[in-house]
Parts: sequence; structure tokens; C-alpha cells
Amino acid sequence: MPTATLTLSLPSEEIEFLQRYAQQHGLTVAEVVAGYLKRLRSGAEPEIHPEVPALAGLVPPDDQVVTRNVADFAGSPVPALTPTEFLKARSQ
Repeated sequence: MPTATLTLSLPSEEIEFLQRYAQQHGLTVAEVVAGYLKRLRSGAEPEIHPEVPALAGLVPPDDQVVTRNVADFAGSPVPALTPTEFLKARSQ
């Protein structure tokens, strides 16, 4: 497919996040944007993790984040747990 150049003006913090996200996932910024556009174009609904229905109505404490992508929260002052880890901790 032929390519073209696109210049975007975004807030600096958004650019920094995009660059960090791409680096953490071994992608280029162009690949992240292209993947997002492909998903938008397909109209596909985001995949829901099978444990999400079990979490419905449960709210983690303010000092936790529940996510499938724990790596996205590396360096965060708030600990990140997978849904499985959250449910396991909650049942103890």
C-alpha cells in the first residue's frame, strides 16, 4: 500500500505518551497509529476479557488498578493487578 506523510499537532504529553507506549510495545509511532485506525475502520468492538463479567459491580480500592496490560502501568505509584490477581486477592 502506498504511504503518505502526516503531521499532527497534539499536546506534548500526548506525544510523549504515544512515544513511550510505542517503545514499550516494540512498535513505531506510525504502527501504533495505523493499528488504531485499522481497528476504527473495521468497526470491531474491543475484545472483552473473559473475567470482566465476574468483575462487574466490583470496584478496586483507590490504591489499585485492574488491567490486562500491567506493563502499561510500569513506574506508576499505583500498583496494577490483572483481573485474575484482583479476584484472587479479593477472595482471600
